[in-house]
Amino acid sequence: MILEIDDNLVIYRKDGYYKPEFSPYFLYKDDQGPIKKIWKEFKPKQLQKREAPDTKAIKSLILDVPEPYEYDIPLKKRYQIDTRTAPHYIKDELTYLAFDIEVYNEGGAVDARKDPIIAISYATKDKADVLMLSNGNRQTPYKSEKQLIKAFMDIVLTYDPDILVGYNSFMFDLPYLQKRAKKHGIVFNIARWGLDMGKKKVKIPGRIHVDMYKIVRLFKRLGVIEVKDYTLKTVYETLFGEDKFSITKNEIWKMWQDGDKDLWEYSLSDALATKALFEHFFDLIIELSHTSRTFMQELVSSTPGQLVENLLLYEGGPEFLIPALPSREEVEYRESNPIKGAYVKLPEPGIYENIAVLDFRSLYPSIIITYNIDYYTYNKEGKGYISPLGHAFLDHPQGLIPRILEGLIDERDAIKKKLKEDPDNKQLQARAQALKVLANSFYGYMGYPRSRYYLREAAESVTAWGRKHIMEVIEEAEKWGFKVLYTDTDSVFLIYEKKEDILRFLEYINKKLPGKMRLDLENFYIRGLFVTKKGEEAGAKKKYALLAEDGSVKIRGFELVRRDWSPIARETQRKVLDIILKEGSKEKAISYIQEVVKRLRRGEVKPEELVITSQITKSLDKYDVISPEVMAAKRLRQKGEKVKPGTLIRYIIAAQDGKTSDKAWPYELFKSHNLQYDAEYYIHHQVLPAVMKLIQELGVSEAELTENIKQSSLDSF
Repeated sequence: MILEIDDNLVIYRKDGYYKPEFSPYFLYKDDQGPIKKIWKEFKPKQLQKREAPDTKAIKSLILDVPEPYEYDIPLKKRYQIDTRTAPHYIKDELTYLAFDIEVYNEGGAVDARKDPIIAISYATKDKADVLMLSNGNRQTPYKSEKQLIKAFMDIVLTYDPDILVGYNSFMFDLPYLQKRAKKHGIVFNIARWGLDMGKKKVKIPGRIHVDMYKIVRLFKRLGVIEVKDYTLKTVYETLFGEDKFSITKNEIWKMWQDGDKDLWEYSLSDALATKALFEHFFDLIIELSHTSRTFMQELVSSTPGQLVENLLLYEGGPEFLIPALPSREEVEYRESNPIKGAYVKLPEPGIYENIAVLDFRSLYPSIIITYNIDYYTYNKEGKGYISPLGHAFLDHPQGLIPRILEGLIDERDAIKKKLKEDPDNKQLQARAQALKVLANSFYGYMGYPRSRYYLREAAESVTAWGRKHIMEVIEEAEKWGFKVLYTDTDSVFLIYEKKEDILRFLEYINKKLPGKMRLDLENFYIRGLFVTKKGEEAGAKKKYALLAEDGSVKIRGFELVRRDWSPIARETQRKVLDIILKEGSKEKAISYIQEVVKRLRRGEVKPEELVITSQITKSLDKYDVISPEVMAAKRLRQKGEKVKPGTLIRYIIAAQDGKTSDKAWPYELFKSHNLQYDAEYYIHHQVLPAVMKLIQELGVSEAELTENIKQSSLDSF
């Protein structure tokens, strides 16, 4: 099993490493056609870096041939293409160790030049522990930071994991460990084979370094996970639906000095949470690596487009000439000429019942396959399939992208059939998901300005055919007597009376659709809420909430996730949505909001429900306008805490005279000073803005929710 192939073409296995004999080359055309030209004179990195010392010589050599091709293929990719080398990981044969560090942070933001590491936690498949630096109140075996770091190195080298797992470890934990080790005169070496620390990043030859922070960001872009922010706590709680042990992070230094046991538990919880995230996504990481032909180490730092390109290079390299990467000028031109997107029919705002949502199955992939849309099938002579924009694509032979996509979709359909017989098979689930997310990334890559395989005519033809087919569905639905409530890209929302009519309509449409295209029933919904678009009469795009027959709620576009909203605002919005959708009672929703207003005015809301979180982005002295978070940060600084760019400020607006910013107090100081909160601020700037988008559809004004509450009755609404 190959664990990794690095940029210098060193191949790492569990039992050793080697560098195969392989030379880079490029292709050029002469009268006979494309011919391989072996290139031995230059190192591969010199071929790719403009600032390399031999750049001029390389350019002159390229210019000596009429049409050079494939001179910018990285050595690792060239090797994979020519030798058909692809990743193949066996999950049960891979070992892993998750870790996390805690740093002394009396000054707020930490500085590796002076702030020591005070704890390192780790977790393997069957063991977890915390290495804690000794202090006057808590005695441990590690009397110095140097001993602590060396102990962690020994644990890694002894356990010898194939995969080292962290959370933001690429940017923080590993570089911090390296810098602190260097300060103590030791070499931070946890590699399995050799040592290559790198100038800008820590490399671990022989081990795969999986930074789950990067994986989560990739998976969010792929649509695998939806999170409101990327903190370990948020991601863990979103995935597993349970609270992660947490503390006030600004107090880590004090907890360590006081020998607080909660710090030990918190540190351990970080390693265990990181391990849990990795185990949750382990199958998908492996299957996505296999599907995209991307080794795991490279996958961690990839974008969806890079995964698509890896697969195209691997599958198309032996057969097709690979396009060159675009120049900076070409990228700028492409970016300045965006491609027209999908057709959207905005909804009329309001509350609706009996909604059927119909989805095109893999709309863009199925269009690409059906009409053979590809970089290599584009035909300037107008032969083949003619798109609504007049671009032509040969009907045969099958293009590279359509061929790959058809393979991905057919394999996924076959796996879905297997899952019906074995629904708990996690490997099959992960494989199906990997195939889906990769297939759905091809259209975006086709129109991505930095893509090798960019073709404007292809990308805009895909969306043009998409608009054509969804408008045809709208026309047919209206002929059948359905009210078309909303459409967006690949979905159609219909108001129906009988489910049987929807099913017959689907059967009718699918007989008319060409090739791989198919319209499916996504679900029937009992009730739905669509809100208005700011400043317009029409409803907002992708801003709705639907109640399914099984009681589940599908929410799109509502701002439940912004951290600059207090918990009470987010919870009120969520509860109002629940009442409207599940109980269908506008009176109860109004009554609930009024009760929240009453609680705020009576001073019954706990401080933790009122915390607003914001980030300081520059030095406090450089702010011209003093916003609430800046004022709160300045109060923290006056207390003696250091606040630097990147520091998260948690504050509450207090009941005092002055501007809103003057009334912002850090959460900790608000409590210690026994301050009272500004109820009217939270009513008018937090709670009501969070719910008015919902409640105004019921014909209720803000004044009706806040004025003369005691005299109001449900009958008045």
